[in-house]
Amino acid sequence: MNVAARLEQTASPGEIVVGERTASAAIHAFEFAGPETINVKGRRGVVCRRLIRELDEQRARGTGNLRPAFVGREQELDSLLDEYRQAVVVGRPRLLTLIGEAGVGKTALAGRLWERLEGESPRPLRMVGRCPAYGRGITYAPFAEILRSALRLLESDASNMVLDRLGPRPILGLTLGLDVAGDQHPLRARERLEEAWVDFLAALAEDQPLLIVLEDLHWGEEPLLDLVERVISDLQAPLTVVATARPDLPDGWRARLAESGTL
Repeated sequence: MNVAARLEQTASPGEIVVGERTASAAIHAFEFAGPETINVKGRRGVVCRRLIRELDEQRARGTGNLRPAFVGREQELDSLLDEYRQAVVVGRPRLLTLIGEAGVGKTALAGRLWERLEGESPRPLRMVGRCPAYGRGITYAPFAEILRSALRLLESDASNMVLDRLGPRPILGLTLGLDVAGDQHPLRARERLEEAWVDFLAALAEDQPLLIVLEDLHWGEEPLLDLVERVISDLQAPLTVVATARPDLPDGWRARLAESGTL
């Protein structure tokens, strides 16, 4: 019996157990509990393994120890910094979209912006949300990541715990796929959801500016862009939204995003 099968036998229901080599390779994308040792029949010595505790959705993409070359993008980075600082001074949101083919460095540029903002005072609250290419219930997936991060929620948390954390804004549960709209008309529910997000982000921005990175916006759905536009229009707080997208945006999206700014 191989080591993977032995590790599987040690896992409790719903638990994931990996070997030390796997944990080392994935440590920049996942959170692990401390190492443990187990006896493996037929093997000399012990095998170290760690329990996967939580996917850290707010970490930047890529391998933490490897840094791609960053050449010829300083002007764009300076533009992003200027827009962020303008949002802080004016106290109003800014939306910038980085459009380019896969692999041209959109995510790297957003990552460098994060690094440059480390020394800003006040230091911004930085959050990231990603649009998945496919799946069920993904309409507001980027904002679901942001909401879980802000409220320290896990995907496995029970609905009653989630609603308790949402407090006076239970309608935000729609972002997470919860059935909280009741018998409201879908359009009215969306309206209330957008209002709640404006209110929620305003509360987050009371103590520090906000920076949100929305990745792969080209895979987004219409209600997602509506929500982004509503936040940019109605929020009275220092928020900078940096969205990354490929050129094959849905029809009409490029023109709507260009009204705010594209790089």
